[in-house]
Amino acid sequence: MSKQKIHFIAGIWRSGTTLMKEVLGMKPEVKVFPEHMIALNNLKWTNQFTESKSTMLNNVLNNPDFVHFAEPNSDKLKEDFARAERFEEGILACYNACLKEAETIELFIDKNPIYSYYLPELLELFPDSKIVWMLREPKDNCISRAKYNIQSFKNYGYLAHWWNETNQQIAKQALAHPDRFLLVHYDAMVQQPKEWVEKICSFLEIQFTDD
Repeated sequence: MSKQKIHFIAGIWRSGTTLMKEVLGMKPEVKVFPEHMIALNNLKWTNQFTESKSTMLNNVLNNPDFVHFAEPNSDKLKEDFARAERFEEGILACYNACLKEAETIELFIDKNPIYSYYLPELLELFPDSKIVWMLREPKDNCISRAKYNIQSFKNYGYLAHWWNETNQQIAKQALAHPDRFLLVHYDAMVQQPKEWVEKICSFLEIQFTDD
C-alpha cells in the first residue's frame, strides 16, 4: 500500500485549528480534508477490519458529508479499499479516492477538534502520524466559543472548565508521546507567522517556502 502519511490537527474549538488547516493546505503536496468524521465514525471496525471491510465501505459511501464535501471517486475507493489490509490503509483509500487525477499527494492532514478526545486510538491506529496541538489563551478562547455559540450557551465557568479538561487530555498524550506532538500557541503564531510555520513544516517534514 501507499507510503503516504496522515497527520492530525487537534485542539478545542476556536483555537486556530481552521487557520492551521488553511496554512498547511497551501502546499500542493499536502491535502487537507473537511471535518467529515470518516476515521471516527468507523473506529468500531478497527479490531475486526478484515472481517468488516464491506460493512465499513458501505458506511463510508453512505456518509452524506463525506460524499458531498470530499466528492470521492466511488469506483477507485472500492478498488483501493479491497486491497487494504489494515484500518489505516482503509482510511488512506478513502482519502485517495477524493484526489483529482493530476494530484500527487505525499501527506494528508485531517483536522477536527473532536480528535482531542480520541488521541489514544488515533496514535495506535496511525503509528506514523503526528499531532499538531493548537492552544489558544483561555480567556480569548472562551469568549470566542461563547460568541459563536459553540456550546449553545454562555456559561463562562463551564467553558473554562471544558478548555482545561480538553487541553489536559491532550497534554497527557503529548507527555507520553513527545516526538509525535507539536504544541502551537495560536496567539504566538499570529504574531510571528513565519517562524511558527517554519517550525510546523519542520515537525511534519514539509519543505517550507516563503509563499
